[in-house]
Amino acid sequence: MKILVLDLETTVQKIDGKTDNSPFNPNNRCVSAHYAWLEDGRVDQVYHLVFHHNQKAVPDSPDDLIEALQSADMLVAHNAKFDILWLTSMRMPIPPIVRCTMINEYILAKGQRTKLSLKAIAERRAG
Repeated sequence: MKILVLDLETTVQKIDGKTDNSPFNPNNRCVSAHYAWLEDGRVDQVYHLVFHHNQKAVPDSPDDLIEALQSADMLVAHNAKFDILWLTSMRMPIPPIVRCTMINEYILAKGQRTKLSLKAIAERRAG
């Protein structure tokens, strides 16, 4: 099974004191994509694409990411609903199986209140 791990970074707008990082806000952009293939429980190489960033005059082509998404059997992301929403808005393909590390951690915590940030989970699960 080909497993693709993905993290998207986006711009964020403040509207009436509330954070809006959704693709529905016309002022928001997907700034970058970071992805890798998970093999034998390891990630050996991470690919980085930069799309909308002030320090990059010409955005990277999304073609390699599109190809990776098309060939993946499973996508793993932290807060996958966010990444899927952005991928869908950018008309990117979605692999047939999606796994969310945030939801998985919530289930493993048996619904108890615990920090669900990727950093907090990594610190709890390290070792």
